[in-house]
Amino acid sequence: MQNSPPETLRPFHLTTTREICPEDKEFVLRIMKLDPRDRPSARQLLEDGWFRQP
Repeated sequence: MQNSPPETLRPFHLTTTREICPEDKEFVLRIMKLDPRDRPSARQLLEDGWFRQP
């Protein structure tokens, strides 16, 4: 995985909605971006609606 080109890395490509809901998947994918410049800041994450979900 360390030597894999970034365009071939597809996190969660084998998961289904039974294992992770779409909202959770989207949130995790946002915070796991390879390039730190593409990731939201801690403040942005704390203000995200994901934290207000029941």
